[in-house]
Amino acid sequence: MVWRQVAWEEVSFEIPDGWSPARIGSRELVFEDGGEGILEVGWKKAGEGFSFARPLGDLRGQAARRGALFLERPVSGTPAGFETRGFEWRERDRHTLGALVFCRRCRTASLLQLTGPRASPAAEEGIARVVSSFRDHREDGRRAWRLFDAEAVLPAGYRLRRSRFETGRFELEFDGPGTKLFLLRWAPAAVLLTEHSLEDFARRFGGGEGLAFHPFRGDDRDVVQALERPAASGVARVLARLQRRRLRSIRLWHDALRNRILGVRLESRRDLSSTEWEELCRAWRSCE
Repeated sequence: MVWRQVAWEEVSFEIPDGWSPARIGSRELVFEDGGEGILEVGWKKAGEGFSFARPLGDLRGQAARRGALFLERPVSGTPAGFETRGFEWRERDRHTLGALVFCRRCRTASLLQLTGPRASPAAEEGIARVVSSFRDHREDGRRAWRLFDAEAVLPAGYRLRRSRFETGRFELEFDGPGTKLFLLRWAPAAVLLTEHSLEDFARRFGGGEGLAFHPFRGDDRDVVQALERPAASGVARVLARLQRRRLRSIRLWHDALRNRILGVRLESRRDLSSTEWEELCRAWRSCE
């Protein structure tokens, strides 16, 4: 079985390649396999007085209301620096294996539940693999975002505001320090680029209307870019500030190997340094 990493907000973990997101929340991810829900992961910050007794009691109560048998049990694969409590509940037509995971360093409490029609060695191995790969913070202070076939690792100052996932297109929108950041992805590129040039596509669908795009020769990919600069005259600068106008920086590139178009759009009230802009563009990439 092939496993792949997913990452969202603070957390990351591994899942089998065939599972896909069914629900995406700010602090919750639900995955399905063949149209059936199979894995739920939720997390939140916990107070100084955190104890496993309360969430385990809540789970026991939920099981009782559903007429399920609830048992605490060991779970293998606890990552270093974490505390875990394993559990299972059994109903007539399904079996759930789960773990509560708590990190005393960042004080995050997480709930992982793997559900299937029956208990099996594969389910035991599955929950152990998810738990052993689970992390609720990065050591470098950044945050990773990885679902489907693209990923980003961003400075912690960029906070997710909205995510949109549609057939052939998705978009992540972040609020940053005086900025709005949009990470964009379209597919299949081979079809989309038969109707539009990459420059025209960036202008029409990447938020670049009214901007002059130029080829960007940073690597071997087909890349276009437009950078909106502050007005040169003093009067125009004052008007822009009064209107709280944001400057747009946009780059789109064609990943021919993976048949994708990826894009970064930044809207900022300040003139962005080239170093900061390049860092944000490098942060967004296709993945296997």
